[in-house]
Amino acid sequence: MKRKILLVLIVLIIILFIPIINQFTISNEKTNNIVFSDSINNFKSFYVSFKHSVNRTPVNEYYRIENNKFVAYKTTFYSYGAGMPDGSENPNADMNINDNGLIELTNINREFNEFTYMVGTYAEHTMHTENKSFKLDKYVEPQEPAIFQIKRVSIYHILRRSFDE
Repeated sequence: MKRKILLVLIVLIIILFIPIINQFTISNEKTNNIVFSDSINNFKSFYVSFKHSVNRTPVNEYYRIENNKFVAYKTTFYSYGAGMPDGSENPNADMNINDNGLIELTNINREFNEFTYMVGTYAEHTMHTENKSFKLDKYVEPQEPAIFQIKRVSIYHILRRSFDE
Protein backbone atom coordinates (compact mmCIF):
# COMPACT_ATOMS: atom_id res chain seq x y z
CA MET A 1 0.00 0.00 0.00
CA LYS A 2 2.82 2.42 0.86
CA ARG A 3 4.45 1.66 -2.46
CA LYS A 4 1.27 2.58 -4.37
CA ILE A 5 0.97 5.86 -2.48
CA LEU A 6 4.63 6.62 -3.12
CA LEU A 7 4.24 5.79 -6.79
CA VAL A 8 1.16 8.02 -7.08
CA LEU A 9 3.04 10.85 -5.37
CA ILE A 10 6.00 10.47 -7.72
CA VAL A 11 3.71 10.50 -10.77
CA LEU A 12 1.91 13.61 -9.46
CA ILE A 13 5.20 15.38 -8.87
CA ILE A 14 6.38 14.50 -12.37
CA ILE A 15 3.10 15.72 -13.90
CA LEU A 16 3.25 18.96 -11.92
CA PHE A 17 6.88 19.87 -12.51
CA ILE A 18 7.86 18.54 -15.94
CA PRO A 19 7.42 21.16 -18.69
CA ILE A 20 4.76 19.65 -20.96
CA ILE A 21 2.45 22.52 -22.00
CA ASN A 22 3.33 24.96 -24.77
CA GLN A 23 2.73 28.56 -23.70
CA PHE A 24 3.31 32.02 -25.13
CA THR A 25 6.12 33.44 -22.98
CA ILE A 26 8.08 36.62 -22.51
CA SER A 27 11.41 36.27 -20.73
CA ASN A 28 14.04 38.66 -19.54
CA GLU A 29 16.83 37.55 -21.85
CA LYS A 30 19.55 38.62 -19.41
CA THR A 31 18.20 36.54 -16.52
CA ASN A 32 16.41 33.90 -18.63
CA ASN A 33 13.45 34.20 -16.22
CA ILE A 34 9.98 33.84 -17.68
CA VAL A 35 8.23 37.08 -16.68
CA PHE A 36 4.96 36.48 -18.53
CA SER A 37 3.21 33.40 -19.85
CA ASP A 38 -0.25 32.68 -21.16
CA SER A 39 -2.11 30.29 -23.41
CA ILE A 40 -1.04 30.40 -27.05
CA ASN A 41 -4.74 30.68 -27.94
CA ASN A 42 -4.83 34.15 -26.33
CA PHE A 43 -1.98 35.28 -28.61
CA LYS A 44 -2.89 33.75 -31.97
CA SER A 45 -2.76 37.31 -33.31
CA PHE A 46 -1.17 40.30 -31.57
CA TYR A 47 0.88 43.39 -32.19
CA VAL A 48 3.56 45.39 -30.45
CA SER A 49 3.39 49.16 -30.63
CA PHE A 50 6.19 51.58 -29.80
CA LYS A 51 7.52 55.02 -30.58
CA HIS A 52 10.50 55.00 -32.91
CA SER A 53 13.56 56.34 -31.10
CA VAL A 54 14.85 58.40 -34.03
CA ASN A 55 11.82 59.78 -35.86
CA ARG A 56 9.57 59.78 -32.73
CA THR A 57 6.53 58.40 -34.57
CA PRO A 58 4.37 55.35 -33.73
CA VAL A 59 5.21 51.91 -35.11
CA ASN A 60 3.02 48.79 -34.97
CA GLU A 61 4.44 45.33 -35.70
CA TYR A 62 1.88 42.56 -36.21
CA TYR A 63 2.40 38.87 -35.49
CA ARG A 64 0.43 35.66 -35.46
CA ILE A 65 1.31 32.25 -34.11
CA GLU A 66 1.19 29.32 -36.53
CA ASN A 67 2.53 25.85 -35.77
CA ASN A 68 4.23 27.13 -32.59
CA LYS A 69 6.17 29.75 -34.57
CA PHE A 70 5.79 33.50 -34.80
CA VAL A 71 4.93 34.98 -38.17
CA ALA A 72 5.51 38.71 -38.71
CA TYR A 73 2.92 39.63 -41.29
CA LYS A 74 2.49 43.41 -41.20
CA THR A 75 4.02 46.63 -39.93
CA THR A 76 2.70 50.18 -39.94
CA PHE A 77 4.59 53.44 -39.42
CA TYR A 78 4.62 57.08 -40.50
CA SER A 79 8.19 57.75 -41.56
CA TYR A 80 11.41 55.97 -42.28
CA GLY A 81 14.18 55.91 -39.74
CA ALA A 82 16.96 53.63 -38.58
CA GLY A 83 15.80 50.03 -38.66
CA MET A 84 12.51 50.63 -40.46
CA PRO A 85 11.74 48.16 -43.25
CA ASP A 86 11.37 49.31 -46.83
CA GLY A 87 10.12 46.00 -48.23
CA SER A 88 13.31 45.23 -50.14
CA GLU A 89 14.18 42.34 -47.82
CA ASN A 90 10.93 40.63 -48.81
CA PRO A 91 10.01 40.84 -52.52
CA ASN A 92 6.47 39.53 -51.80
CA ALA A 93 5.69 42.38 -49.40
CA ASP A 94 3.21 45.04 -50.43
CA MET A 95 3.57 48.67 -49.44
CA ASN A 96 0.72 51.16 -49.27
CA ILE A 97 0.53 54.73 -48.01
CA ASN A 98 -2.91 55.93 -46.88
CA ASP A 99 -4.27 59.49 -46.97
CA ASN A 100 -2.94 60.21 -43.45
CA GLY A 101 0.60 59.22 -44.48
CA LEU A 102 0.51 55.87 -42.68
CA ILE A 103 2.85 53.43 -44.41
CA GLU A 104 1.56 49.86 -44.28
CA LEU A 105 3.87 47.02 -45.22
CA THR A 106 1.88 43.77 -45.62
CA ASN A 107 2.53 40.19 -46.76
CA ILE A 108 5.83 40.11 -44.90
CA ASN A 109 5.26 36.54 -43.68
CA ARG A 110 8.63 36.06 -41.94
CA GLU A 111 8.78 33.11 -39.52
CA PHE A 112 10.62 33.21 -36.20
CA ASN A 113 11.12 30.67 -33.44
CA GLU A 114 11.64 33.65 -31.16
CA PHE A 115 12.25 37.39 -31.35
CA THR A 116 13.49 40.11 -29.02
CA TYR A 117 12.60 43.69 -28.22
CA MET A 118 14.98 45.88 -26.27
CA VAL A 119 12.54 47.53 -23.88
CA GLY A 120 13.11 51.23 -24.32
CA THR A 121 13.05 54.16 -21.96
CA TYR A 122 11.23 56.31 -24.52
CA ALA A 123 9.57 53.77 -26.80
CA GLU A 124 6.75 52.64 -24.49
CA HIS A 125 6.64 49.14 -26.01
CA THR A 126 3.08 47.90 -25.58
CA MET A 127 1.67 44.46 -26.34
CA HIS A 128 -1.87 44.32 -27.76
CA THR A 129 -4.21 41.37 -28.18
CA GLU A 130 -7.89 41.34 -28.98
CA ASN A 131 -8.76 41.46 -25.27
CA LYS A 132 -5.96 43.30 -23.49
CA SER A 133 -2.96 45.59 -23.71
CA PHE A 134 0.04 45.92 -21.42
CA LYS A 135 3.34 47.73 -21.42
CA LEU A 136 6.43 45.53 -21.64
CA ASP A 137 8.22 47.58 -18.97
CA LYS A 138 5.71 46.13 -16.49
CA TYR A 139 7.58 42.83 -16.91
CA VAL A 140 11.07 43.74 -18.16
CA GLU A 141 13.06 46.76 -16.99
CA PRO A 142 13.86 49.46 -19.56
CA GLN A 143 17.10 48.78 -21.44
CA GLU A 144 16.67 45.05 -20.86
CA PRO A 145 15.89 42.58 -23.67
CA ALA A 146 12.44 40.94 -23.71
CA ILE A 147 12.45 37.67 -25.62
CA PHE A 148 9.21 36.29 -27.03
CA GLN A 149 9.02 32.50 -27.30
CA ILE A 150 6.76 29.52 -27.37
CA LYS A 151 8.06 27.44 -24.48
CA ARG A 152 7.04 24.32 -22.69
CA VAL A 153 6.16 25.04 -19.08
CA SER A 154 4.98 22.92 -16.19
CA ILE A 155 1.51 22.82 -14.69
CA TYR A 156 3.13 24.14 -11.52
CA HIS A 157 4.43 27.17 -13.45
CA ILE A 158 0.95 27.90 -14.85
CA LEU A 159 -0.67 27.58 -11.43
CA ARG A 160 1.98 29.73 -9.77
CA ARG A 161 1.61 32.49 -12.41
CA SER A 162 -2.19 32.46 -12.08
CA PHE A 163 -1.90 33.05 -8.31
CA ASP A 164 0.72 35.80 -8.79
CA GLU A 165 -1.56 37.86 -11.06
